[in-house]
Amino acid sequence: MNLTSDLLDMMLKASNVSRWQFIQQYSILPLVAVPRLPAALLPVFGVLYVLIFGLAVTGNGAVLVLLCRKKALQSPSTFFICSLALSDLLIGIVCVPASLLQHFFNNWLAGSFLCKLVPFLQVTAIATSILTMTCIAVERFQGILYPLHVRNNYILHSSIIMLVAVWIVALAIAAPMWFVQKVQVKYDFLFDVHHTSCLEVWPSQRWRQRYTVCLSMMVFLVPLVTMAILYGKIMRELWGKHRIHEAVFQTLPGSEINKITSTGQI
Repeated sequence: MNLTSDLLDMMLKASNVSRWQFIQQYSILPLVAVPRLPAALLPVFGVLYVLIFGLAVTGNGAVLVLLCRKKALQSPSTFFICSLALSDLLIGIVCVPASLLQHFFNNWLAGSFLCKLVPFLQVTAIATSILTMTCIAVERFQGILYPLHVRNNYILHSSIIMLVAVWIVALAIAAPMWFVQKVQVKYDFLFDVHHTSCLEVWPSQRWRQRYTVCLSMMVFLVPLVTMAILYGKIMRELWGKHRIHEAVFQTLPGSEINKITSTGQI
């Protein structure tokens, strides 16, 4: 038998008990399931969130300020590190406080705009970080395997183009989250409370599955395979050069080896 508001009123009048007495007597659970942290864990999570927020803001902010001021440090690797720091900074400033409020109050208090913005930035930051690490692998692959074919100006220019493409792709991947995130208010007539939550509302389950598969492919599987292939070739190239250097070193006379080692010590 499904419990309705009218049926509940009839049962309360017939039994002549209050709402809370009725709930305690029959051990009825809330009609609206709300995920809650155990009360003992709330202080622990609060301290962890504050630490994460502080480290994310100060650490990544310091990295951005340092690398942007020091022109001598501007290189392809610097641009990639700035991209990683910026994505982490967005998570720390926007997403961490909103998640902390949700855990402590068990309700979404940040409004409709942040309900869309927070998941959107979370997906954007994750995609940006992973795609940026893939770009770092590409840059190292070019620099180690084709050092004579790549000029410094070309590397800087291509790095900027890659980073712009990374952020555009990341924003495109996260765009669906902006449209499916909705603020929903559900009324639990048994406990007489309203629950406000920020949820994904898809047109159908099939669209949710398609997006999940696409996200997994573009953000995890393809970058992981690409980085594995590139770093595998880099390791093979470095190992081959190491063996060649050892072979050449072994063919040198003892007097030449002593000159080389003595020069290195000086």
